[in-house]
Amino acid sequence: MDFTTELNSIKKEKKLVEIYTDKNNPDSFCFGFIIGFDSDFIFINAVSCHGETDGLTIRRLKDIYRVEYDGDYEKRLAKLFNLKKQAFDCYPVLNDLNTLLKTVIEDKVILTITTGDFENHIVVAGIIEKVVNNKIYFREIKNDCQSGIAVFATEDIYDINCFSKDEKDIQLLYEYKQK
Repeated sequence: MDFTTELNSIKKEKKLVEIYTDKNNPDSFCFGFIIGFDSDFIFINAVSCHGETDGLTIRRLKDIYRVEYDGDYEKRLAKLFNLKKQAFDCYPVLNDLNTLLKTVIEDKVILTITTGDFENHIVVAGIIEKVVNNKIYFREIKNDCQSGIAVFATEDIYDINCFSKDEKDIQLLYEYKQK
């Protein structure tokens, strides 16, 4: 199902939105303000259940099966967001995956990537070393240490999370251990 019209309207009106992509887990959704989207992915300035900015979330557009906005939950969190004087994080203008990938490679940002699909997926945290011919060369970080390089196709990305409190904590511990 195509939600482009609704997503454009929600983005333009700067409304908080719930995006559902996992039909096997209908209570799971990402939540925040839409930054942009391209033909494959939507980019969301994530907002926590406490009304605080919590990084950047990217989901595949084709996996969206439900969108919710203008409900009491969204209004409550919008009020908290404003009362806490939260602001949109400063991300580069995001309208495609390549812009994000260039940014995280240059800044050596730790991110979490899920590859695969609903039934068969893997979640890894680490640093993208490079992207060549739509292949991502990814250095996984486990227990604050570098593992080897994993290579996977950009088309296999299910979702990406970066700049969140979780990734910032991993980054902090990783950088401390590298000293």
